Amino acid sequence: MNLDSVEAAKNMVRLGLGVSFLPLSAVRREVEFGSLTLIDLAEVPPVLLPTYLLLRRGQEIGPTARSFLKLLQETYDVEIPVLLENR
Repeated sequence: MNLDSVEAAKNMVRLGLGVSFLPLSAVRREVEFGSLTLIDLAEVPPVLLPTYLLLRRGQEIGPTARSFLKLLQETYDVEIPVLLENR
């Protein structure tokens, strides 16, 4: 099942209707209180989910944001077109 919210996924798991891959930050409290349990996946490559970065077209990018975008570009070995425009 594909759900649109983390809360919906957590509720389905709580009701015993399945399992879910969720960020640790989204379930930390439930794990601490014992309403959800983490299952370690031993010897399995990490699960990678598509992540998107959105910028407003034509907006000036300040030095801090530009540094962050460069860090993302280097870390994930991707091209961020807005950084190529202003070389």
